[in-house]
Amino acid sequence: MTSPVNSLLRAITGTLLQNTTVLGIIGNDGMKDRHLHRTAQPYLMVGDVESKDLSTDGDGLLECFVTLQAWSSTSRREVEVLADLLRNLLHDADLALAQASLVSIVHVKTVSRREVKTALYLAEVQFRVVIGT
Repeated sequence: MTSPVNSLLRAITGTLLQNTTVLGIIGNDGMKDRHLHRTAQPYLMVGDVESKDLSTDGDGLLECFVTLQAWSSTSRREVEVLADLLRNLLHDADLALAQASLVSIVHVKTVSRREVKTALYLAEVQFRVVIGT
């Protein structure tokens, strides 16, 4: 059995990697599962995922806050372009999940900054997702 959260992350990753504009910026290896200090820039990464059960009568609702990160050594502009693509591709998207159903995916906020220790630019794009299990 597949976890609904893992199914969600697979659907998000698949949606992003099917987009030619995203691929043109990050390349085929531009989606990472952890922060890598010495890797080609820019890239996307799944950041925090926070989940909680919204079920009241055993209706199987799961709320997730998913943060996607865009990293770049070039400029804040580059991470903001990627953040805009993430918002446009995923806000209110119709994602197909294995053994679960997507109720909604909504953009919550975007924060961008320059990381002092690494001198890399980072944009964090957060979505609220409700999944029926």
